[in-house]
Amino acid sequence: MVKVYKDQFEQVAKKEGVYHDFLLYMYNTYIETLVLRSIDFRVETAETRYLKLLTIQPDEVRSIPLQYVASYLGISKERLSRIRKKHSELI
Repeated sequence: MVKVYKDQFEQVAKKEGVYHDFLLYMYNTYIETLVLRSIDFRVETAETRYLKLLTIQPDEVRSIPLQYVASYLGISKERLSRIRKKHSELI
């Protein structure tokens, strides 16, 4: 992983147009992700969000500690444990 500060990146982006395009793409992708996640929180149940996450990123869901997955889903560890128990055949 490489850490790049926004102001430094923008200085380079002013000199090189391709970096500006990349930065714009990254901003747009980030905003789109936030909007979609916000919609998911409003219209999907915790169980549906978990199953969706398990489908999209199964290895990460299995390897990340339960408390962090629960936090990402906006639910308690206990609630996530009940959901996982209900769908134990998928784990």
